[in-house]
Amino acid sequence: MNAWWQLWSGLFSPKTCDWIISEGLKLPSQPGMVGHGHETVRNENKRLSTIRWVKREGRLAQIWDRSVELFQEANYNAFGFDLSTLREMQFTEYQARPGGQQDYYTWHEDLTWATNTPYQRKLSLVIQLSDPADYDGGDLQLQQEPPERRHLRTRGTAIVFPSFHSHQVTPVTRGTRYSLVAWHEGPNFR
Repeated sequence: MNAWWQLWSGLFSPKTCDWIISEGLKLPSQPGMVGHGHETVRNENKRLSTIRWVKREGRLAQIWDRSVELFQEANYNAFGFDLSTLREMQFTEYQARPGGQQDYYTWHEDLTWATNTPYQRKLSLVIQLSDPADYDGGDLQLQQEPPERRHLRTRGTAIVFPSFHSHQVTPVTRGTRYSLVAWHEGPNFR
């Protein structure tokens, strides 16, 4: 058990990952933003990616349900945070673009400590959807006691970590990396 993260290697089958990718690509796309809530901006010096918001209802509803279970299990095993709801899920695409441009997301946290709401992101979930042979670069890296690289690149792997844990996605130099990201909120930390 690790205090910085909980990991399930290869939890989702390749067939399920292909299905999530297929469904995710049908959703409306937009550029990846930085910031939270009403304070999001496009900043290509910090992040370059394509995102699609996944709704709770619809074809990917079962992934929402499974994600809630993962958050609950991780929280019980390692964190013990006061949680309330899973509010957002994002299908994210990082690719090596024509002309040599590479998608990435520099070091960041998934919560902001300065918030005017009674809730904040407490736990983050990343599900690795792509086969590691389909892309180079695009490594999810965690700053504190990271899991081995091979585990984070294993298709179908899910990892949950505190949203204040700094992490990044390195530039994709070939191909495309798809992932599913979600955040479980709770009352503000005290």
